[in-house]
Amino acid sequence: MILMVFGLDVSYFTFGFSFGKNSYNAVMGVLIAVDFVILQMLPFFIFAVFYVIVCDHLRIGIKNFKENITKLDHELLLRTYASIKSSVSRVDNKLSFLMFMTTIFSFLSMYTSVSVILQPFKYPNVVHRIFNWFGFISTFGSFAAMSISASLVCEASQEIGAMAEASFESSQSSRYMQLRFLMSAEKEINMTAWKMMPIRRNFILATTGALFTYVVMFTTLDFQS
Repeated sequence: MILMVFGLDVSYFTFGFSFGKNSYNAVMGVLIAVDFVILQMLPFFIFAVFYVIVCDHLRIGIKNFKENITKLDHELLLRTYASIKSSVSRVDNKLSFLMFMTTIFSFLSMYTSVSVILQPFKYPNVVHRIFNWFGFISTFGSFAAMSISASLVCEASQEIGAMAEASFESSQSSRYMQLRFLMSAEKEINMTAWKMMPIRRNFILATTGALFTYVVMFTTLDFQS
C-alpha cells in the first residue's frame, strides 16, 4: 500500500513499509510531515532570517561609519574601524560554521528538488512535483537572501577605502595615520562559510553552478545505466 499525505507519496521515507489500517498510515504520514517541517525546514528558515538581520545590522554600521569619515580625526577613525572589523570577526566566528552547514543543507535540498524536476517521469504524482517546486524555490530563495546579505557587508567595506582615499587628498593631517587607515581599509571585511569561503556576489553563482553541474552529470549517468 502506498502511503499518502494530502496526495503526497511518502512511501520512500518509510522504505515501502505501511500498516494494515489506513488510519495508522495517515498518522505516520502526518508525523513524517511534521518532522520535515519542524525538525528540518523550520530551523533552516529561522537561521536564514536571523543571518539576514545580523548581516543587515553589520552593513548599516559600516555605512554609518563611512558617512562619518570626513568628520573624525584619523586616529579615532582608525580605532573605530578596527573596532568594527573586530565586531564583524567575532560575529563571523560564531556564525561561519552554521553558514557552512546551511550551505550544505541548501545544496542537498536543492539537488533533490532539481533532480525531481528534471526527471518528472519518475514522480507522476502532481502534488509531489508541486511540493518539490515549493521546496526548491523556498530553499534557494532563503539561501540567496543569506548570501546576498553577507556579500553586501563586503561591498560596504570596499566603499570605505575609496571614499577615505578621496577625502584624504585634501587633508593636511598626519600622513602616517592616513596610511595606516588606508592599509587597514584595503583589507575587505568578509562574512565566511566556516572561515574557508568568503561570501561575495560570486559565491551564490558558484554554488548554483556547481549544483546544476552535478545534477546534470548524475542525471546523465542515471539515464545511461
